Amino acid sequence: MPEVGVTYFAGTFVRHPLTMAVVHAALRHMRANPGLQEQVNTTAERLVDRLHALLAAEGFPMHIGRFGSLLKPEWTQEPAFGELFYYYLREAGVYAWDARPNYLTTAHGDTELDRIVEGFEYAVGQMKRGGFLDDVRPTAQLVTLASDRTSITVPSTESQREVWLADRFVAGNSLAYNEGLLLTLDGALDEDALRHALQTLLDRHESLRARFSRDGRRLVIDHHLELDLPVHDLSGLGEAERTAALERLCDEEMGRTFDLRRGPLIRFALARLDERRHRLLFIAHHAVCDGWSGAVLLTELGAVYSARVTGRAAELDPAPRYADYVAVERHFLESPVGQAHREYWLKQLHDAPQPPQLPPDRSPGPDPGLSAARVDVPVDAELVTRLRALGSAHGASLVATMLTGFAELFRRCTGQDDLVIGLAAAGQSFHGQGQLVGHCVNLLPLRLRLDTADGFADALAITRTALLDAYDHQGVSFGTLLPELELTPRRQSAAAGERRVQHRRARRRHRPRRSGCRLPHAGAAGRDLRVVHQRGRHRHVDGAGGQLPHRAVQRGAHPRLPGGLPRPAARRLRR
Repeated sequence: MPEVGVTYFAGTFVRHPLTMAVVHAALRHMRANPGLQEQVNTTAERLVDRLHALLAAEGFPMHIGRFGSLLKPEWTQEPAFGELFYYYLREAGVYAWDARPNYLTTAHGDTELDRIVEGFEYAVGQMKRGGFLDDVRPTAQLVTLASDRTSITVPSTESQREVWLADRFVAGNSLAYNEGLLLTLDGALDEDALRHALQTLLDRHESLRARFSRDGRRLVIDHHLELDLPVHDLSGLGEAERTAALERLCDEEMGRTFDLRRGPLIRFALARLDERRHRLLFIAHHAVCDGWSGAVLLTELGAVYSARVTGRAAELDPAPRYADYVAVERHFLESPVGQAHREYWLKQLHDAPQPPQLPPDRSPGPDPGLSAARVDVPVDAELVTRLRALGSAHGASLVATMLTGFAELFRRCTGQDDLVIGLAAAGQSFHGQGQLVGHCVNLLPLRLRLDTADGFADALAITRTALLDAYDHQGVSFGTLLPELELTPRRQSAAAGERRVQHRRARRRHRPRRSGCRLPHAGAAGRDLRVVHQRGRHRHVDGAGGQLPHRAVQRGAHPRLPGGLPRPAARRLRR
């Protein structure tokens, strides 16, 4: 081995001196005969077809993912002693290193394929005869595996792993990550065109076909996901009964958890109120679909549906691949710019304050839970205009003005003038992939030091600067920073979700005109308080854990907002 530093090497951690020579020879061989790749891919396809036929006939809960000549076995329902399958394969003369990727080469011909299939037959038989599948019940899906159902596996992002951990290991937290849209569809509905449009969305966007590996560190993206659109006919009911039935349907669907490992992580339901009124319910897990994605999907749904009913082809650009986004994000985090973003946040948070102590209405008890409610606070257009003018007079946007008011409210409620407020930032805009669907949101821990602020104007200037700096460094997620922050136990629990405060702006694009769109509430939340303001319409206040009803927040509010603006009245919605 050379004693100097290695600039580049091909292969794995086994740095054999012949590696470069072998790789160079292989590349020259491939360049001399481009048909080799196609030949190997065709061979791999034939092998996967044969294996899927065997697995389907035996009702064996396994799927072989294929990407070119790369083959990867995946359990669709893993038995308790699933590792034994690979021991049986090796016993039959087929070397397989557990569930790791396997490759075919030009050396694999029909004889080798026969031996591989025979090895699978032997391993499947041994698993069944040994009773190692007794804890697995084959479903209809398992015995109807299509030969073209393949999948690819990509690393999950740090933000996705944060959601995965919270979903899996915080009791009752799963419902907090159900994202729902209820669409009002008025007029004669072409259900076939609607089904076509929804299937097109599933086919276009990888995240809608994604599920997680057992450890949450990988995404399994299935090649195809067949649309399931149950139709609930409520047309025979009276108006009051119909409204109640629709509410029950929304509650039931929003109250169903997703299985992150088995998937799918998206579902639809259609309610028929009468011949010209329908409601389409769209629910997805937050780990694969964020608010920005919802806007993209609504826009494309309208375009594809309209094209279908008019006999045209929908004019849509190719959808960005989530796998590409994962690669771009990883490259950014490892780049000098990404490291600079990381250093910025570590400097901001190295002496972060204790979590805010909001005055609760009652003792939370040992297990406060995650039940939640939503309060809508109407804000009329005139008040929004005055708020915008107030910010403009100080060189700040409406977002910065609202965020300052939010921070000032917490300052009054808690007596703390050093606050860390979560701010959601869309990764799609940061990485220039505006039409991407997936979980791309980063939670930015915006730190506001208001101890030097002398009045609202000073507080607004501090917030404006902090906000601009945060968006300039939005490429790093909060979860990436946590392992490097020295937090006290209390601050650790707050960072993990015990006491989190978030301010979020609902962008206009998230509420398309003529969409008739509203958001059902899941009845659960992953943070104690989230305030969402939407331009020109209203503001949402979500509370979780039964600890912070809106009275607790209102109690600390001054009768008049900054600049002599009257405080709007609030009404509390049902839980």
